[in-house]
This record gives sequence, C-alpha cells and structure tokens, in this order.
Amino acid sequence: MQGAARKTGLSAKVLREGTDRQSRYEAGESDRPGLRHRRLPHLNGGEVILFDCDELAEDLARLPCEWCEEPAPGDSGRCKRHQAKKYPTVELVCDWEDCPRGGEPFTRYGSVHHARKQRGDEHTFCGDRCEMLYLKAHHPQFASPHPPFDAETARERYERLESHFAEAKAELDLPLEVHQVAAATYTSPAVIRTHSSELGGQVVVIEGAQRLLLPADAPERYRAVWAGRPQVDDEHWTAHRERYLDPDWMVKREEALGRLERREDERELRERVAARRKVFTPKRKGRRPRGSPAAKHFQWERRFSEIESDAVARYEVYHVDGDAPPSHREIARQLANEYGVTADAVRKAVERVRAWHVSQSLACLGQE
Repeated sequence: MQGAARKTGLSAKVLREGTDRQSRYEAGESDRPGLRHRRLPHLNGGEVILFDCDELAEDLARLPCEWCEEPAPGDSGRCKRHQAKKYPTVELVCDWEDCPRGGEPFTRYGSVHHARKQRGDEHTFCGDRCEMLYLKAHHPQFASPHPPFDAETARERYERLESHFAEAKAELDLPLEVHQVAAATYTSPAVIRTHSSELGGQVVVIEGAQRLLLPADAPERYRAVWAGRPQVDDEHWTAHRERYLDPDWMVKREEALGRLERREDERELRERVAARRKVFTPKRKGRRPRGSPAAKHFQWERRFSEIESDAVARYEVYHVDGDAPPSHREIARQLANEYGVTADAVRKAVERVRAWHVSQSLACLGQE
C-alpha cells in the first residue's frame, strides 16, 4: 500500500477506498469496479494489500475524475484537485465574448459558485477584468468614463464654494466651523460633531458639498454641556473625565499608543492638557469652601480612638501615683509609625475629623 501510494501520488485512504469498491463489485453489491488487488494476512494480525503494477495502471486509467482526466479511485469519484466537502470544484466558461481565454474552461471552488448563484448572478467571469469589460459593454452606467482630474478646475470650485459658505455664515449667523470650535475647546472634531445639536449647529449643503456651521458661542455652550454632564453624584464618570485633565495620565496614555516619539511631543501634550484644564475647570469665587475630611483621615481617627481607649483602660488598671495619663501626642506618634507619616499630621487630621463630626451633629439638631 505505501509503495503504491508513493508511486501513484494518491493517498493510502483513496487507494483503500478503491480496493473496498472492488471488493463490493466482486461481491455483487455494486456495479462500479475499483482497484484490483490481493489481500494477505500480516504477522500482526491485520492484512497486507498488494497491487500489480500493470493492473494498477490499467485501473487508474479507467477510473478518471468526474471533472478531469486525473485518476480518482476513491468513493467521491473526484481527484484531489476537484475534491470538496460539500460542493465540488466546477469548471466554467467566461461569459465575456472577448475573453483572452477564448472559451477555454477554468475552475472555481464549488462553494463560491454556489454563493454567486444564490445571490442571483446570471453570468460567470474568469476575473474582475472580464467582468468590468462586460459591464461597460452592456450597462450604460459603466460605459461613461470619469473625467480626468483637473487641478485648475478643482481650485476654482474650491474658491467658489468658499465664497458661498462665507455668505451662508453671514446670513445664518453661524461663523464657526467644527475645527475652530474643537481648537477653542481643546477637544476633537468628532466630539464637536456628536454634540452639534446641543451647540446650535446646522449642516449647510452647497453644490453637493456640506459643512457643519456653529454659532459664535459654541465653545461656551460646549463648556456648559461638559460641566453639566454627568451629574455631580456620578463619581465614577466624574473621575473618568478628570483623567483627561491630568497631564501625567495623558502622557502615559499617549506613550502606550505610540504617539510620543519626541520630547517636544510630550511638552506640547502637557501644554495642551494644561490649557484644557484651564478651560474646563470652573473658577471659584470668594473663599474656598471647606469640605469633609479625606477618607484616610476617618480611618486614622478610628484607629486613634482604638489606641486611645486601650491606653486609657491600661492606665486606669496599672497606673501608680505620679504616672501621667496618656497624651494625644504619644498616641499620634505611635499611629504615625504605622502609617509612615508625621505625628503632627495625624493629630491635626484627628482633630479635623472630630470637629467635622461635631458640626454634623449640630447641623442635625438645628434641622430638628
């Protein structure tokens, strides 16, 4: 079997299918002959299939492929060139009468041919060139060629459109375009187009060319839109937007995207982020209100209270005459060693948290 496979170029599976077909033919179970052979027992308990070279050549010659003259002794009746799992490879003729093949058939995968038939394609072509020549000869929309590019004509049309759009800007009182608003707000033109309806934008079409025009106060409107969305209580989205005002985060992001190739690029990016932060950060008027303490300060105060209560309990049990009670400075020094900060920072944070608790209690009593 292996020697026959090497000599014929066919796989052992195809040759075995040919021998099985011959066995069914000799048993009267099939009317299709296969490959004549002999089967001998093998020492390992199996069988050895032997072929006679002359008989094998004769059998392969009388078992050609359905689509060509190559031998195909397998069950499919097709050679490996035309073999397919679902649709066999087919031979077609180009429908373009002036095809360079001159009516010579060509092969296509059966699945591709089946898909074209499912789409309703009536004609078959050997390539894109023949298909385009056929369309130009039989369909008017493909017959008229496009005029060649003329730089002078294009420049004249551009100048004419510019004058028309300038008149439209003055008439509609929409002096700004998308790139101008994007530059003024330090954002991208895509974002401005997304919010164009909120910014009072209007699409103007002149001779097939269209532009999005915006009013003079579009930058201020966009700042109001940016400040009003999302709501203040949406902490996750607020933090997400604030990252675009952080120069360090923007530098890391652009470096990850491979956009900072020079040191000047990083410097320009930092300047742009600083300008963007200046535009979108609201200016405070009057004295800056004092908010609630930081989350870590509440943690420090809870830990401070635990250490303080433990120290006071030990003092009441073990103190002797002359021992001083535990002081806040000693507790703050112990807590500072745990968090790696100074004792004064811990003491001030604890005092601030406790004062905040008192103010909140007084506010609740005042509301009652």
